[in-house]
Amino acid sequence: LIQIVAIFGAILTARASERFGNIPVLIVINFIWVGLCIIAFYTRTPTQFYYVAGFVGLVMGGLQSLSRSTYSKLLPKTLDTTSFFSFYEITEKIGIVFGMICFGLIDHISGSMRNGILFFIIFFIFGALMLMRIPKVKTSNNYRWFNRFFRSKWVDANQRIKMLQIALQYTLPRMKQATNEVSEDLPLFIK
Repeated sequence: LIQIVAIFGAILTARASERFGNIPVLIVINFIWVGLCIIAFYTRTPTQFYYVAGFVGLVMGGLQSLSRSTYSKLLPKTLDTTSFFSFYEITEKIGIVFGMICFGLIDHISGSMRNGILFFIIFFIFGALMLMRIPKVKTSNNYRWFNRFFRSKWVDANQRIKMLQIALQYTLPRMKQATNEVSEDLPLFIK
């Protein structure tokens, strides 16, 4: 159930991030998680549990997809993105283990799993505060205009092809320049 609903959460989150930006949407998702933790604490019936599980799926799918795309946007310009994403995956697994240890300890100490759910609120608030510290990067107005124009339903195929040609004329020299800058930093045996 959660994995199926997560697909729709990823789609909704992608649309929200196009409109508001990745970081603000991630902050809102963290606060939605806080609300879900409080609701899960008071869940008593199986029907309530399934409703909470559905909302968890929506939020989880959006959080996972948007956090990966945001991480990729924050990476420095390099050809070695696999090292960065390997680090991302390892820290994600360490976070899962750490979260489960905290959950188990709170359950063991207090005798109730519900208290462990409430403890996760601290992590989500801390995550939102950390996201608020990320500096804002201005995007080019040309990109925004191009994105809105290209996705418009009023634009026919010929106009889209013309826009792609203009975009390629604009971006290909920059891509070549970035590739040359990165290749200058590589050792000779790799070139």
